[in-house]
Amino acid sequence: MKLGPPRATSRPRPARSLRSLPKSRRRGVATLASLLTVVLAVTVAAAEYEVCVDVTADVRALGSDDAFAWEPAADRLRALGPAAWPALLRALEHEGPAVREGIVGVLASATEANDAVRQGLERVVQSDPEAAVREVAVPALRKLAGAKSRDVVVAALEDPSPEVRRKAITACTDLCTGDAVLARLVALALADEPVANALQAKRVLWSLTGEGSDAEIAAKIRAATIAASNARDGSSGEPAERRTLLAALLLAEIGEATRLDTLVLATRPDQPDAIRVHALHALGRLGGEDRVALVAELQQDAAVGVYAHDALRRMSERGIAPAAAAAARYTGPRPPQPLPRP
Repeated sequence: MKLGPPRATSRPRPARSLRSLPKSRRRGVATLASLLTVVLAVTVAAAEYEVCVDVTADVRALGSDDAFAWEPAADRLRALGPAAWPALLRALEHEGPAVREGIVGVLASATEANDAVRQGLERVVQSDPEAAVREVAVPALRKLAGAKSRDVVVAALEDPSPEVRRKAITACTDLCTGDAVLARLVALALADEPVANALQAKRVLWSLTGEGSDAEIAAKIRAATIAASNARDGSSGEPAERRTLLAALLLAEIGEATRLDTLVLATRPDQPDAIRVHALHALGRLGGEDRVALVAELQQDAAVGVYAHDALRRMSERGIAPAAAAAARYTGPRPPQPLPRP
């Protein structure tokens, strides 16, 4: 038996041309067809000329101790710009500490960043288990996120690593002006270890006053310093004495001359040279005639002599008459201009 052609189960639809459609629908169909043509053309072109780069080797080279390996790798990743960011952010979640540190360095070299980069750096600052990685991430976040980094930077002031805390202290410049964070910076300026951290907090607090021009901020720092220095924190001996000296230095930084006797104690040879230098600079700015003999004697101290001479020169410029004659007796190297704030 021969089989014939299959019988249609439904009535065929009549063919319809574009012209048979209403005018408004014709315009819509024509527009849609044009858009599809453009999209298809772009897609084909993109696929036709698309370049995919495997950056695995360069990412892992960032952890190398060999500068001839990691520097070219970092340069190539920087050259890719934002196209490399997704891969770098994924690697931050999986690679070892040295690679993560290198990745943060590459991201930090950018002049701008999107929210994904900002959030990735925030996670590093908040939770990376390696202090060295958190340490480089703090300034990177501050640079790329600007004011949006404030909360994370402030939280990093409590980091258990002194190196990370110091980076956070520095990142607070022009950023940390709220009452609570000012109080925290004052606490660090009075007691953080190593002493370099405390002195850095003092510098940042001075900068937050607009170098003396913001009386309101200066008043808040003064109040917080006096309250903190008078509070009993249970310390005694050397830590308590250090706290007293650092409080006097901080008050002198904002122009408070009520604790100059304590500053004199800070110039003793048994104190760290960094503290002695800061004390001499403060005496040069605030000390009177009764401090000239002490500062003049310190001109003979090899560790701080040039700073003592600079202090006498400042005293002379302020009209302290005996200071000029004392400064003239200095025999050490003479700086060509006044020394900056230490």
